[in-house]
Amino acid sequence: MPGSRGYRELSLEQASELEGIWVSAGLADAPSAPPTPLGWDLALADVELLGDAIERRGVSLPRASRRFASVAGYGYHALLPLVRASRELLPIDAVGLAHAVACEALPATRADAARQRAPRQSFTLLAARITRGQKKLEARVLSHERDASQHYRWLVEMDLGILPDDALKTTLAECLAIYRASRVLELEATLDLVGCHAALLALSHKIPEIERENLACDALVPDALDLATVTPSLALFSASRRARSEGDAMPSSAEFLAGFGERGAHEREPHSPRWAEVPWLLDRALVLLRQLDSRHFEARMAQARRLRELRLARAAAAASSPDALLLRTLAAAGRRSVSLRARLHIVRARALSMLRTVVLDMDRRLARLLGSAPESAFFLRLEELLESTWRPEPRLAEVTRERHAEWRRACERQAPPPVLGRATLTDPAEATLRGFGVGDVALEGVATVARDFEGALALQAGGVLVVRTLEPGWAPLLPFASAVVTDAGGATSEGVLAAAALGIPVVVGTRNATRALTSGLRVAVDARAGSVERL
Repeated sequence: MPGSRGYRELSLEQASELEGIWVSAGLADAPSAPPTPLGWDLALADVELLGDAIERRGVSLPRASRRFASVAGYGYHALLPLVRASRELLPIDAVGLAHAVACEALPATRADAARQRAPRQSFTLLAARITRGQKKLEARVLSHERDASQHYRWLVEMDLGILPDDALKTTLAECLAIYRASRVLELEATLDLVGCHAALLALSHKIPEIERENLACDALVPDALDLATVTPSLALFSASRRARSEGDAMPSSAEFLAGFGERGAHEREPHSPRWAEVPWLLDRALVLLRQLDSRHFEARMAQARRLRELRLARAAAAASSPDALLLRTLAAAGRRSVSLRARLHIVRARALSMLRTVVLDMDRRLARLLGSAPESAFFLRLEELLESTWRPEPRLAEVTRERHAEWRRACERQAPPPVLGRATLTDPAEATLRGFGVGDVALEGVATVARDFEGALALQAGGVLVVRTLEPGWAPLLPFASAVVTDAGGATSEGVLAAAALGIPVVVGTRNATRALTSGLRVAVDARAGSVERL
């Protein structure tokens, strides 16, 4: 039954009640930690916005309570309703959708889904529709960027501490409106991206002697300089390189913070601090990056780009003329969708930073009026937060204390498997883990299993970063990793595409690498085969 917030809330033991296939990502990058109550309300709003976006394209999804659930404090999305909707929109089958957004579900979808062979004409029409729509979408994105930037400047200049209650509520509502508008556009770009990926994957089956799944991913990876998600990574790397060339023993993150202080490692969660609040984390990352051979990193990034373009050129040469033209059109449209989505991610991250600033001010007011503990405002639901700008109820001090304690317990527990339902967890005793590989490199390194960004700072030079999901906010640390292994994610995940643009090989969707591997263990990663083996 749906919980009080409109979706099912289950323990891990109750997860057997879920029918079908449930994944932790949906059409967005999954958070690596349980959301706070405020984060949950934003996640549920995203689910409803996705339904609206698909309905605008002429297809309906079941109500949110049928396709979204909480399991042990983590969010899960029903995959099969998205599959059914996608078949009408794209067309795409279960395997294609899982490959795009949740590679961890590939074994389950391959077991009972026949591959769909759509005619070229359907994908030609899809490419034309996406290309036409992108011109309008890009104009809307540019207009939204300008509006959001203006609001951000207003908030920076505003003294929240002297605002009357009604003005504070209005400011909070404006932050939420910017977030919502960002997500509406971001979901439009994501649906276009998934469509391009589906068409490329289907088209690759008609081209002989190519790595089909890799072709679809290669076609979507833009140059690192064209991907806004990667910009913080390149900026921090440049700061570390400059410090080394100038002989600074301790590089400073001040310049980075001036441009990216409102960003953070876990940008989807308002409770998570932004870089400007935890500069010591960046300083530790800079110390690691200072050890990096800049020439090696730049050569690795350039080599990965050359290999991607070479494979695309070979595929176009092996295809018929109409298919080669369609391949190039879809690749261009897909990369444009990736870039638009990344730009919108930046606007959304800034909107959430603005929201965090307002909620922190609310938190100080609640402490003064109710005697509540620090960070209590993040454990209010959205409706409670809006109402508390006027006259907070005394009971909320105890309510938020209990919710905060419950959230901490969820964070301390081991995360549930990233795919639930019919898909079963891979045996942790198996020597080789399998997922989808992005990149061409086979290497060995010492694993660092990290639950958060601070844990990832234990990464050794040449080490392999092992995470539940690769959040885009972790991009500043990626140049130091020789490879990344994830439990969950897909070929269109923003963090995966950021790593690929930086030339970092990724094995995505292994389902249980964080359970099967331990920090300090030496592993062999083969991105070409999508395998991770304990040595």
